[in-house]
Amino acid sequence: MAITNDDFMKFLAAWQLIHEVADEGMKAAIARGQDQNTGEMSTGPSAFVDGLAAQVEILKEELKGKLSDPEATQKKEKEALEEQVARLAFEVGAIRGELQSINTALHALTSKMS
Repeated sequence: MAITNDDFMKFLAAWQLIHEVADEGMKAAIARGQDQNTGEMSTGPSAFVDGLAAQVEILKEELKGKLSDPEATQKKEKEALEEQVARLAFEVGAIRGELQSINTALHALTSKMS
């Protein structure tokens, strides 16, 4: 049995329709997931799928941004890292101050004991 061009076109049309239906289903799941409140994913399988679809959509959009403008993404990541380092430096400075205060208190106690 030979496959005709008409048969092949019908196959492609059916394949495209399946993907279109799946895409519309995914869009609907994303919309439902975006409307969920925190913790609703655990209320059942449908809520889980909807929430998962919404989370994957967020990651997909982030990936599109990274792929379309890698320099901007690198700049944002560098700025975020610099901010974390600055916060860490502040915390280390605060800890250093506390240690100096404790050291001073210890020296005062030791001098009173002698």
